[in-house]
Amino acid sequence: MHPTLNIAIKAARRAGDIISRATRDLDLLKVSTKQPNDFVTEVDKAAEAAIIEVLRDAYPDHSILAEESGASGSSEFQWIIDPLDGTTNFIHGFPQFAVSIALAHRGAVTQAVIYDPTRNELFTASKGAGAFANAALVCGQEQGGLAAFDRLAAIERAAFAAGGGDWTAPAQSAAAFLRGEADAILRAGSYAFGVRPARLDRLLPGEAVTALRSALRHFDREIPGFISDGVLVGVETRVSSPLRFERDPATLASSLPDLWLGGEGAGWAGGIVSAAVDGLKIAEALLTGGPLPLSSPPAA
Repeated sequence: MHPTLNIAIKAARRAGDIISRATRDLDLLKVSTKQPNDFVTEVDKAAEAAIIEVLRDAYPDHSILAEESGASGSSEFQWIIDPLDGTTNFIHGFPQFAVSIALAHRGAVTQAVIYDPTRNELFTASKGAGAFANAALVCGQEQGGLAAFDRLAAIERAAFAAGGGDWTAPAQSAAAFLRGEADAILRAGSYAFGVRPARLDRLLPGEAVTALRSALRHFDREIPGFISDGVLVGVETRVSSPLRFERDPATLASSLPDLWLGGEGAGWAGGIVSAAVDGLKIAEALLTGGPLPLSSPPAA
């Protein structure tokens, strides 16, 4: 990964932290209007300042073109910043916004980062090196009792060994994964320690391979090129708790008074969105005595 891209990622995540904290107190936001239907908040300005601070520390001679503060400096390298792309959505509590940063050299964009702090999704692109996303394909596995921990540990050890035991990640192209074949060579990814061709289709349990192959074909129908250009890197075994805490199906309460367990840590979700939905179900249960049917909106 190019050093400038690493710095852009650091800056984007710094801004994302500021935005994420602000989403908890949207009713306290100070909003001003730049022009009709074009708003700016104190969060835009704080996030932009944080980005500029990171970029200036690393590259003090580069120029900057920012959404809120405008242009500064003169250099053949110019950072282009939109600290909160989707301010209107942010103001209204719609979780569709992102931090956008790009680096142009002599007018041509060479590095780009988009970071969605709500979903913790990072998308990067480098000129001549392709684009990458930190997306994950998740499938559930049934395993009784504490044996689930042993199964996860075995997969992790196998993956570490397949990567060479030096933190290099085992990887397999999506096409080879579908065919059950080995790759001779893989293009570089965004993982800092590099990748090594490996048979991920042999590292994972058979039922997981079957589910992931089905998911890949579905993704390719929705996003053409997902199979031809995609690369599967490593294995992620801690998406959710390997054990699911029991709770009353009618009230969602645990066996302890006034204790509600939910989300990924309790084994009731496999990602950010499903964890949020589970949290909503628990909130409904607290307010109404039980989760509401999906087809029945809460009474006014």
